[in-house]
Amino acid sequence: MGGLDFAGGTPVHILSGCAALAYSLMLGKRRGPSSRPHNVSMIVMGTVFLWFGWFGFNGGSALGANLRAVIAITNTNLAACVSGLTWCFVDYFSMYVCRISKRYLRLIRSSNMVLC
Repeated sequence: MGGLDFAGGTPVHILSGCAALAYSLMLGKRRGPSSRPHNVSMIVMGTVFLWFGWFGFNGGSALGANLRAVIAITNTNLAACVSGLTWCFVDYFSMYVCRISKRYLRLIRSSNMVLC
């Protein structure tokens, strides 16, 4: 089919899993029965760092400033934007159906969908 894997899936996912494990060990267990996340701003900041890193990684994997790099960057940005916006619309309409009022979950779920 002519597809190129710019991401190098196995090493990237192994290293990100190890980093997530190290960070969760550093944070420790949650205090109390709360199901709120530790820090919403850290979730959003991590999403921004990953999204920005994708541009350098996917665009730079073309090994030159050429059309292949432009297409890789454009596809990277469009895929993340469409995924995040789709989830925002689904979440917006489901909030009225389910009558849920936890606003911080919206931002976390949107950040998660941008990375998916």
